[in-house]
Amino acid sequence: MTSGAAAGSQDSSRLPTKKPVKLFGRIEELCGHSGATIPIKLKALTPRMDIKQPLHSTVTTQVLPGRLTESYPVDWAGVWSGTLKIWTVQFDQRRWTFDATEASQEAELLKPGKEGQVSFNFSSGGSRRIQLEPTQVIFTAPMDESRYRQSMQQMQQQMQQMMPGLQESFGNALNSDMGMQMMKTIPYMYALHLGNLTHGTGVTGNRLESQVLSNNIKILPSGALEQQIVTYNEDESASTGKRHFNYCESVLRFTRINREQLYVQAASVDYDRQGTFESKVVLYGTISRAAPSAPSLPSFPSPLEGIPWQNLFTMPQ
Repeated sequence: MTSGAAAGSQDSSRLPTKKPVKLFGRIEELCGHSGATIPIKLKALTPRMDIKQPLHSTVTTQVLPGRLTESYPVDWAGVWSGTLKIWTVQFDQRRWTFDATEASQEAELLKPGKEGQVSFNFSSGGSRRIQLEPTQVIFTAPMDESRYRQSMQQMQQQMQQMMPGLQESFGNALNSDMGMQMMKTIPYMYALHLGNLTHGTGVTGNRLESQVLSNNIKILPSGALEQQIVTYNEDESASTGKRHFNYCESVLRFTRINREQLYVQAASVDYDRQGTFESKVVLYGTISRAAPSAPSLPSFPSPLEGIPWQNLFTMPQ
């Protein structure tokens, strides 16, 4: 994908339409229409990231039905793991303004229907309150779809130039098609981060940092718990050194299925420094207390910040 316009106009394959969700919380607001409205009141911010100093902004969370709570249920303590599927995604054209390569790479890696592994760690943290630690959804793709594609192609070309004798002996064994086939067998791991992020690396090598502005948990009228986290982020381009500042809203809703299973609905939404919508992704799935934990990322993969959007459907239940 080479432009924001192309990304915004593509249609994904339609999923079966379900009845509208009866619960009303932030998830329904984000799924009810294209785009999104930032849930905080903004003040002018100095365009710099200094994690040692507090950010000067006024946080005013929108009023939605539900009762605030300081803790998840005590019996949720521990690690819950499972699979989350991308339900729908949207990119606005402005996502291509800062770093078109990064935006296009993200659009290529994450699409509706893509499944990722996730582990939610509900921890007491030395207190009686059960809090959710920062979470990331781990996805995999062939290496030839990653930012290492060009580097591996260059390495292969260098080997061909340095060893012409091998090229004559093995013929097509060292050609580019053979190399690309090998790359498709090597898994590339990347992550969508939900919540706070420090010392992250983007899908094109950009440096990523974030700082929490707002974090609250609500008990919805149905009994489901919905957590909303708003962060202020810095994205520094690996190629130009330029920096982009924006906000990210992460929403996580947990509905108890039984003592060992939870149904999860999650959303990650990006806004620019003026609070204008940039991108969003919505996921859903089931997690279990007894399921194996999600894999950990090696040092080279990258947390993903912006995601492409293609269609709106009724949120799966």
